[in-house]
Amino acid sequence: MSGAARRHADALARARRFLAAAGDALDVLRLDGLGDAEAAAAARAGVERCQQPDGEFGPLHGAKPPGPVAATREALSALADLRVRHAASLERAVAWLAAAQAPDGSWGDAAPGVDRFATTGLLGGLLGAGVYVRPATLEAAGAFLDAHWSPERVQGGAWQRVAATCAFFTNVEHERADEALQWAGRELERGFRSGAFDGVRTARVFSWCGAVSLPGARLDPFELVASVLAGQGEDGGWGDPGAAAAVRVATTLDAGVALVRLPS
Repeated sequence: MSGAARRHADALARARRFLAAAGDALDVLRLDGLGDAEAAAAARAGVERCQQPDGEFGPLHGAKPPGPVAATREALSALADLRVRHAASLERAVAWLAAAQAPDGSWGDAAPGVDRFATTGLLGGLLGAGVYVRPATLEAAGAFLDAHWSPERVQGGAWQRVAATCAFFTNVEHERADEALQWAGRELERGFRSGAFDGVRTARVFSWCGAVSLPGARLDPFELVASVLAGQGEDGGWGDPGAAAAVRVATTLDAGVALVRLPS
């Protein structure tokens, strides 16, 4: 085993111990499932048990999302991390989201502080990378994002909007894509270089895009992986040690995705 492989294995082992202590069995399975088919099948089953009969998902762990749209987006992201592309659960979720889409093409939960631009971009990106969504659903989401797009949307350290712009316009064909991705890519790099975005958040954008490079962003995946490794806490988890356990669990799972999926 090379030195780099050993560092990765050690980091993932420490992350697993952190998740076992701070999270639950599903969190551990989601981490293990990134590199093990048997664990991936068990993790998929665990995520799917959180789905309601109408297709929406409930929360996957203790940090309750602001509403069913956010919870469903989290579940779709978890299934994408496990590389689940064909499943009845996905088909039901896509149908539920189509029914939940607002007349203007956006998604969001009726909760204070929920950014419909970010929610729509992130969800649209996940749906665009899948196989079940109808073109009309993505066209409506694209029309909403296009109507509300401006460079200012992604400036000033707005990580969620940067991530949403990258995820949507990477996975969905749109005439706005080149311009939007150039702006968002530059802001992603700017945020990383300035320390506004840590390695985990920056790498998470790449995983949602299914890419190792983005227009406008001069970021090397090896550099991102090194930053992720450097951010691991003494207890094996990632994130602010003073943050809620559920927040750190989510951040640690994102770090695991980066370590397993990005070249290193």
